[in-house]
Amino acid sequence: MKLNKLFQYKIIGLFLSISAFILHASYTIAEDKSKIKLGIMEGKEAVIWLVAVEQAKKANLDIELVYFSDYTLPNDAVNMGDIDANAFQHIPYLNNKIEQRNYKLSIAGYTFITPIGIYSHKIKDIKELPNRATVGIPNDP
Repeated sequence: MKLNKLFQYKIIGLFLSISAFILHASYTIAEDKSKIKLGIMEGKEAVIWLVAVEQAKKANLDIELVYFSDYTLPNDAVNMGDIDANAFQHIPYLNNKIEQRNYKLSIAGYTFITPIGIYSHKIKDIKELPNRATVGIPNDP
């Protein structure tokens, strides 16, 4: 599979950002400074974390990925001490959950944001979207 150069540079930057997060999180959160249990969501994004785990090994860090399929569970797991950190949410979502559930969580580092998709059964290209079309946009954090 051939990737264009811009996409390749973005992937490299992403991996460097992920690696930096892992290094920071593992040294500031985990009691054993060489091991960390990191909660992530199942799905396509999980593949990125497999690369990050390999990069972390080069820095003598052992990362155990813990997979979740329900967005409410990773913060519960960190809050209860079952895992050391998680990486799946943006700041408004985290802040909302901290307020709702009185979590004692804080941001240890930043990773990447997965772009939101636009989906349609009828429209094949965003340029086909007519003026004044009705679209659904989530309003929750």
